[in-house]
Amino acid sequence: MNWVGACAVVLASYYCGVLLAKADGGRLRCVESLIGLMGYMRRRMAGERQPLYRIFSEYSDDYLDESGFLRAVASRNADVSELWVACLPMLDLDEREREELSLFGESLGKLPLDEQIKRLDICISALASSRESLKSTLPAKQKSTRTVCLLFGLLTAIILL
Repeated sequence: MNWVGACAVVLASYYCGVLLAKADGGRLRCVESLIGLMGYMRRRMAGERQPLYRIFSEYSDDYLDESGFLRAVASRNADVSELWVACLPMLDLDEREREELSLFGESLGKLPLDEQIKRLDICISALASSRESLKSTLPAKQKSTRTVCLLFGLLTAIILL
């Protein structure tokens, strides 16, 4: 009976490690979703000169829909910049990414089209570099998280036996 309990502790701790590692991947998913949104915004603004509320209401992304970000930003036509900045806490971002998106959001809809597209390009570039950094460091971090949780479970099982 003791061995069954020890195996259960080890499996439960490894499962916790898998869940924590999956949560770490949420930030990468968020950055990729925002890059997709901004690319869509750029195409619609430059090619069709669509208004922002229409861009946000027509765009669809699983992560941004689940977080409620798109629905909140598209909730009203007036002052999209305030909505953008207010909705950033809904997203899984670090301070550097949040600051870049906040700077972008403050000018959203207030600049001439050419300048707005330049700001979009700058923000996309910053998010792309963040994505590349995450892609290079995330697998090792996820692996170490799973390993530490597994070792913690093994240690607990050994102590309990």
